[in-house]
Amino acid sequence: MPVYIRSGELDIPAPSISTLDSEDEDGVFLLDPELVVDELPQPFRMIDKILTGIVEDTWDVIVDRQVKREAELRRIKPPVYKPTSKIDEFSGSTCITHSGDERFLFVAPEAGGLVAHDAATHEKVAEWLCPDVCVETMTCKPIGPQCYLLATVDDMGFARLVLMASDTFHVVHIINEQIEGNPKSNAVKFELSSSGDYCGLSLQSGGSAWVDFYKLPRDTWMREVDNAQKESLKRAQMSNESIDNN
Repeated sequence: MPVYIRSGELDIPAPSISTLDSEDEDGVFLLDPELVVDELPQPFRMIDKILTGIVEDTWDVIVDRQVKREAELRRIKPPVYKPTSKIDEFSGSTCITHSGDERFLFVAPEAGGLVAHDAATHEKVAEWLCPDVCVETMTCKPIGPQCYLLATVDDMGFARLVLMASDTFHVVHIINEQIEGNPKSNAVKFELSSSGDYCGLSLQSGGSAWVDFYKLPRDTWMREVDNAQKESLKRAQMSNESIDNN
């Protein structure tokens, strides 16, 4: 069967505009159906690509830093210290804190109140028994020779300032004491300054929250404690003299 071949080169028809591949298109199929009807016009398409590139480069930097940080944490292992002995005196306590000068440990037992222990021997030094007060958080700052100020928050949301001097606890003040007819405010966090001159108290009530700051009369408390110690010493001397005379 004869085959007829046209002489000369074949004419290839020029592509139409609809068949040209656009450099701005990633492919024929779109994964996001919104792009079918919401494709940005120029120059916004170029701006979108630039911003997308910046975000992707930034994210790559963040991921790289995170990987390096995790590798550094795995390389340096923190030391692990095993307990030397079990301290039975502190079992069943709700919270514990130190005196700041490494002399005492203050423990809040489940039965209520506060107990001070010697930090070295764990012997009981002072005790404040109050079954109605279950302390949940507390901090302590030394404010004078053998004088320590504690900021406590109990399970009822009351914030108390407790002073320990001469192996005796003294409840100085309840900051948010409930007044009849006023709504009750609950203490959330209670902190003392390093010198014990100021305190900050975070409170909540009726969906509102706020922070109060107070200047504490530390010097006045120190004088009152000193006077009380002198008076106690004087009574003890008088009692000893009366016994000797008898």
